[in-house]
Formats: sequence, structure tokens, C-alpha cells
Amino acid sequence: EQRDILIDLNLPKISSPVSQYRVLNIEVKYFNVLLSKTETVSGFVELDRSSTDPKKGKVSLKVDEQKNRVKTASVMKEAQKLGQLGKVEEAKRMLLACEQSILASPSAASEDFHSNQFAGDIQKCVSQMSSVSNFQQQAQQSLMNFSRQHGAQRSSHNTLEQPNVYSNQTKVRMQTMWSQQIPQQQQQQQ
Repeated sequence: EQRDILIDLNLPKISSPVSQYRVLNIEVKYFNVLLSKTETVSGFVELDRSSTDPKKGKVSLKVDEQKNRVKTASVMKEAQKLGQLGKVEEAKRMLLACEQSILASPSAASEDFHSNQFAGDIQKCVSQMSSVSNFQQQAQQSLMNFSRQHGAQRSSHNTLEQPNVYSNQTKVRMQTMWSQQIPQQQQQQQ
């Protein structure tokens, strides 16, 4: 599994270019379930600040993708709250604005799978919001599920026909085996 952590930094102006500008040191402690012990990993982050012109920097598509993920989770959570208050049209407008923002982002323009999937998940939720009743029956659950999975970068539901952005090969393989066993079990019962 993999988790991404976004950090927003304000860097001081530099008087002269620096090719390897150390921004921060990192130390992460985590519990390794495979080895049943706590481990520590450390490292550092350096930026190329060889240009003093702030407009010359390149957009990191990975960072842009993660910003889209966090934005999607946040907006879905807020839309769910609005829908629960009966403000379904306001929730839809908020979701559609987020979708347009994501589709206009550099990562989506580069045909990044994840950013385009975030926009697709938003569209799925909007399509379930034709009325307060439909919101309560469908969209509310979808918004909650998508918000959780994008917030935690963890697969919470998916099908073989429409895999989840966080599904790994093992999960897909297990689902394939399971889906093949169901028809066999049904035939045996007949």
C-alpha cells in the first residue's frame, strides 16, 4: 500500500539560485504488520531552486493529482452535509464546480487516471441527485463511500467492471476468483 501526504510550505525568497535546496527532514514511524514491529524511515526533501523566477517552476503532476484527491474528498463530504440539510441543488453545484476544476488541472489534462477517476466519481454522485429522495436513497451513501476512500486512499468498494482507483492487483485477483466461484456454486445447487 501507499499513502501520500501533502504539505503546504511557504519558502523564503532566495538571493541566488540553488540546485539542491533542502526544505525539510522527515522521520516516519509506522507499524509493519508483516514483521509485527514498529519501524522508522527517515529522509529529506530537496527542491531545485536554480531559478529565482517563481513562474519558471514545473507543476508536479503527482502533487496535482494528490491535491485533486484531497479536494474531491473534502467537497464530497461538504456536499453530503448540504444534501442532508435538503440543499441538494447547492450540493450539486459545489460538486460540478469541483469536477470542472479537476478536469482543468494539469494532471487531468495529461490524462492521469486518478484525476479523471475523481471527476468520474463526482459525476456518478451528481447523477444520483435528481431529488432529495434520490439523494437519500443513493447519493448520500456514494458521497460517504467516495469521501472516505479518497480521504484515506483506501479502496472501500468496487466491482470488476469498474475497479476502484486504490485497488491493487491482489484485490482484483481475489475478486475475479470469487466472481468465478459464484456461478459454479449456483450450478451445484441446482
